[in-house]
Amino acid sequence: MNSTVRILKNIPFLRVLLFFITGILLDQFFTLDANVVKRLHLCSIAIIILFSFLSIEYKWKYSSLLSVSLLVYLVSLGSLRNRSSTAIHEKNLPLQGTTIIKVIEIKKPTPTGKKYVTELFQRIKKGWTYKGKGYVYASYNIHPLKIGDVLVTRTEIKPIKDLHNPGEFNFKRYSELNGIFYSCTINNEYNWYLLGDDLSIIERSILTIRWYIINKLQRFILSPDTRGMAEAMLIGYKNDLDDTINQSYANAGVSHVIAISGMHLGVIYFMINYLFGLLFKKRSVHFVSLLITLPFLWMFSFVTGASASVMRSVIMYSFIILSNAFTKHNNALNSLLGAAFFMLAFQPDIMYDIGFQLSFAAVLSIVCFYAAIKKKVYVHNKLLKFGWELVAVSLSAQILTTPLIIYHFQKIASYSLLNNLLIVPLSTIALITEIALCLCPFEWLSIHVFTPVICKTITFMNSFTSSMNKVPFSIIETPVLEWYQVVLFSLLAYCLGIFFSNPGKVSFSMLLLITFAVSINIVYEKIARKEIHQIILLRSSKFGCLVHRHGEQAMIYLSGNWKEHKISLAEQMHQLSKSLHIDEVDILDMGQSPKLIYPSSQTGAILLNAGALKGAELHKLLQKKSQLFLDGSTKLWKIRQWKKDPQNLHLRFLHTAEMGPIFLDCRDFHYRSVKNHFDAKKDPLSTHFGIL
Repeated sequence: MNSTVRILKNIPFLRVLLFFITGILLDQFFTLDANVVKRLHLCSIAIIILFSFLSIEYKWKYSSLLSVSLLVYLVSLGSLRNRSSTAIHEKNLPLQGTTIIKVIEIKKPTPTGKKYVTELFQRIKKGWTYKGKGYVYASYNIHPLKIGDVLVTRTEIKPIKDLHNPGEFNFKRYSELNGIFYSCTINNEYNWYLLGDDLSIIERSILTIRWYIINKLQRFILSPDTRGMAEAMLIGYKNDLDDTINQSYANAGVSHVIAISGMHLGVIYFMINYLFGLLFKKRSVHFVSLLITLPFLWMFSFVTGASASVMRSVIMYSFIILSNAFTKHNNALNSLLGAAFFMLAFQPDIMYDIGFQLSFAAVLSIVCFYAAIKKKVYVHNKLLKFGWELVAVSLSAQILTTPLIIYHFQKIASYSLLNNLLIVPLSTIALITEIALCLCPFEWLSIHVFTPVICKTITFMNSFTSSMNKVPFSIIETPVLEWYQVVLFSLLAYCLGIFFSNPGKVSFSMLLLITFAVSINIVYEKIARKEIHQIILLRSSKFGCLVHRHGEQAMIYLSGNWKEHKISLAEQMHQLSKSLHIDEVDILDMGQSPKLIYPSSQTGAILLNAGALKGAELHKLLQKKSQLFLDGSTKLWKIRQWKKDPQNLHLRFLHTAEMGPIFLDCRDFHYRSVKNHFDAKKDPLSTHFGIL
């Protein structure tokens, strides 16, 4: 009991963070009444203020009331912060009328045009109101925009729709995690008018530094692949980074080298501290670090784009620098939790960001397990000792990050430990040399010393990761997990780490209990999946695809010109099977003839290959149905043409191109007729659905 109290006193941010996250989650899942939450928040503040005026006797007597008030304050604060950060996106409606657009980031161009991240403002009453961020897609014939440019447009700005098929990348969710909720397309110069630019002195200074670094790297590093990697490693600029190289590092399990992370901040922090240690006395180093290192780290974080992992690192190092300067006491776990609290207070939705989750899980795992793993092997040789420390860091980081990697990517890099042992030291050398190149005023030194080191190091890193990806079993695919399964497997990984680092009855009991819970969950999910009966119309613009699923078995019906897209279709079916946990799949070609599938209930009918139909024919077929489900076998332009036809009356068309994948209960379609009005032969689909 005393040890638990001592731990809680040493880590005050643990309680603060737990209650604050509880408030965020309660508001997200249960949508609490805002007025009730505000009253509770104000009451808790009043009680806390009142306690500050009481004598010690009364403070001790009513200490439990103060504890409850602090708890209510943190929970209500989390709820209110979540409400305020998501209020502008609750309606999720298009932005119509005059809109002001400010460009804040230039993304990598798409095959069809340029891509920008912007801030959106609309006029409400007498002022302009911030509505959130959005993507702006501009065709190549539009004059290029710069960061800070302000435009005015009357183009309709639409919310990003969730159109992804099971197993596909969820672009809407990815955008929301980056605070981006809208998108619009500018096709010609008449859609917008450039007002000028709007950059503060700080923003302009940061951009100047960023472009200075990019220009210097482009000047001295001539190879496009090496230059793209150098820019990504130093400041997180990925517009010049080759997609193949990026994927190669991700498959090798060393993508943290490319993404600006705590490793980069750590290298810079220790490098500056080492230099200050040579120049100043030990007592003065901490205050010099406070005045120079701290501002430099914050400036670097904004120059690199202020990603979640970078902000976590800079806040942590801020705590370390401040504690070293004033209290001489530092707790790494408390600093980590403090960084999480401040980041969530600023942006509650960041808890769902992949970079945020992996960054905090990795550092938490290192804090919890590194010391115990390091002690397992004693090495006297300094070089071998350094190597073992790298292994211990990598092993400890993977304990809690592995469940998250499985959840987000459904694969594990088998040789990530080996790859990290080589790539991390090399990337550190490349990073330090890049910093020296950017700071060096002597061109001869830059050309003949720094540039060759950077080029050779990065070239070797690229070739090594590419070679490791070709090694058999370099990537192991894993099942798709739900969020609660990630929690269970994370607890299992934590208990395993505790048991192997400190074996004992308590750690063994915890491991046994969580293993039993995981086993129960696996059995339950297996039984639940057998009860699923679905028809899924997948979203595809090039062909039609209908999935009829019973439990872990499925029949996939294809129509249209699917044979021209066999490679992409095979990958899509593979991801679909993984996502839906389907073990047995049969594929059947339905040909090109139109087909109409009637249900037994009032559910709308499914229409396939309907491109040859006309409005009058369609109306005769659907005298008893007012709703139709259509997939990619019928082109969207044809549906829009039907909607304009007055003969269609009240027919309602739901197309996968506009709605995303459509899920229906297949039992409504069993024992009904599947009508093929244009082919006298028996339709194989009718046999599959149990009807002749």
